[in-house]
Amino acid sequence: MPSLSNINGVMRPSAASNTLIRALLVLRGAIGVWYAGTFLGGSGGDWNGMFIDLADYLIIDGTLGVLVAASLYREGTGSRRNHLGMLGAIMLIDALGRTTSGYALHRWPGIPGFPVTAVIFIGLMAVFTIALGVVEAGLIVEEDIDRFGPRHARPQFSITPVLLSAFVSVGFGIAAMLFAGEPPILRALLAGYVAAAGAVMFAMAWSRHRRM
Repeated sequence: MPSLSNINGVMRPSAASNTLIRALLVLRGAIGVWYAGTFLGGSGGDWNGMFIDLADYLIIDGTLGVLVAASLYREGTGSRRNHLGMLGAIMLIDALGRTTSGYALHRWPGIPGFPVTAVIFIGLMAVFTIALGVVEAGLIVEEDIDRFGPRHARPQFSITPVLLSAFVSVGFGIAAMLFAGEPPILRALLAGYVAAAGAVMFAMAWSRHRRM
């Protein structure tokens, strides 16, 4: 008799794969909390130091994000859950964008050296974050409707951790564009954003634990 996980050719993720994804999510969460403290502990007027910390965070979090996204994409394609595979692809774009942005800040230190280029950089990062956040939110809604049916769309919409992450991204993007020229406020925004993003990673890890 075929197992429930193999009905209609749909495979559930292996325990090893799920454990790996959960471990990566927890690690990303810890990195977010750590850098939130770093941003809050820094001098509000230390513009260059803030961007150095931001570059380090983007590279580390982006690298871990690539691994998470690749794992989700593999899980989605292997289980024939197209929305999950697409979500993995979008998260991969986001992770690569983070890593590239962090590298650019280290490679061209002149970016934060001039207020105009720094504001443009933050603005572009904010727009990119908003766009991907909206796309991620839409994919999560579609994925939950596909899995649980339309009548479950509203409750799933309100509790899905990745959807919360998308809203956090959108909120940060809007606030960053409004206060890109105010280092103390921007430092506080960055601290709040990475802390919230880290908390969402913990929530995602716990969500996968409960679904297994």
